[in-house]
Amino acid sequence: MDRKLIFLDVDGTLTPPGGYVPPESALRAIRRAQELGHKVFLCSGRNYGMLAPFLKYGFDGGIASCGGYVYAGDDVLYNCPLTDEQKE
Repeated sequence: MDRKLIFLDVDGTLTPPGGYVPPESALRAIRRAQELGHKVFLCSGRNYGMLAPFLKYGFDGGIASCGGYVYAGDDVLYNCPLTDEQKE
């Protein structure tokens, strides 16, 4: 079987909007996909700090801040934080 990259949205998909705890069924499916050699990533508009509670579930990486922060494992692949002007 070919390995796949699986991207999971957080709010309203993996968890209820604003939630931090995925259902056990989702965690089992994620672990099974990884056992089969697939890579599972978080993908969210949330910033990386807001994704921190999910890191304990063993995702392979993620996309945060609407694409402004991308990481795989321990490697940051892209980091483009908002400027102070953009934050206003």
